[in-house]
Amino acid sequence: MSDHPVSQMYKNYGADTWKDYDVNHFEAVTPKTLGNRHKLEFGRNGDRDFTETERAVWYSHFELWCYSVINKESIVVVEHDGVLTKPLPSFDNLDKKFISYHEIDGEVRISPGSGYFISPRMGEKLVAQAVTRIIKMNSDGHLVQELQAKEDKYLDDFYYVEQIKIDNLTTIDHVKPDEQIFVR
Repeated sequence: MSDHPVSQMYKNYGADTWKDYDVNHFEAVTPKTLGNRHKLEFGRNGDRDFTETERAVWYSHFELWCYSVINKESIVVVEHDGVLTKPLPSFDNLDKKFISYHEIDGEVRISPGSGYFISPRMGEKLVAQAVTRIIKMNSDGHLVQELQAKEDKYLDDFYYVEQIKIDNLTTIDHVKPDEQIFVR
């Protein structure tokens, strides 16, 4: 988000780690730019409605999946808070791969939406499943389900991009996005 100073701080923090790659920055969809987007039908996220921030995150990923399909191009999606910790693997002969992780209480976990690779074929699958169903989970859950994250976790090969926290803070509060800039 080019107009969000915290988002830019995170992007700039990890920028040097991406210097050897051809990086295209795409503007995220935000609650302010969500506008009249109506391709996706949202139900309830568990016991509550989706927040505008959660919808915006969904559309940010959805539009990149559409980009992959329309342009018949495989893409790597990395959110602004992703720092490259080792060179990206070869994606030859792959349709998908999770490449991001984070640590919670000493346990390393896949960070689905923070970093992943998809082929146009997987982009088609993600788009098709999103537009033919009522959405009832966040975009990370959709990625985990449709791209079968358990396979990547089992292979234990997703340690390329670390989803960082600065001072143990992240940038989005999905439940109360207007009340806080940071979430502990």
